[in-house]
Amino acid sequence: MSPKPLLLVNTNQEVSPEPVLPIGLLRVADACAAAGLDVRVLDLAFVSKPEAALQKAIGRFQPAMIGFGVRNLDNADAREPRFYVPFVAGLVRAAREATGVPMVAGGAGISISPEACREALGVDTVVAGPGEEALPALFAAAAAGEPLPPLRRSLAAPFEPAPHFGRWIDIAPYRRRGTSLSVQSRRG
Repeated sequence: MSPKPLLLVNTNQEVSPEPVLPIGLLRVADACAAAGLDVRVLDLAFVSKPEAALQKAIGRFQPAMIGFGVRNLDNADAREPRFYVPFVAGLVRAAREATGVPMVAGGAGISISPEACREALGVDTVVAGPGEEALPALFAAAAAGEPLPPLRRSLAAPFEPAPHFGRWIDIAPYRRRGTSLSVQSRRG
């Protein structure tokens, strides 16, 4: 029997001014696959019922761990502010209803305030900084029955070319909406 997969979830549903490809999450997917993990990606960018889609994916894939990518904590619009943490916390609650596996959150949004995000989201662990090395290590620790730390700081990531977008997600909906391909020149 093969080991259970890692399920990575793109939680970003913001489409203004345009949808953004989940570059960070897909780089982590590439890194985890290169480390020998069976990786599945659920892109919730254009899903109308994200909690139901997540629960369906959990039932289909039976993951050993779930990683939530959190690109932003809010929309940075003072005129019409939207705070995304409650939405992601709802996804975590929906996942917890479906499974008892370890849950990890990471991404640029998490790295701003990792401890507060862990508490607000209800995940087991947060990754502050690049996740390319951190997530495979956390997955291995969980598979070995080791307790996961509440916070995993990661300061360095290997330089990699653009992730293999089409391997992990359907990029057609992004193209139809005029999404540009971002170029990451540094991580800050």
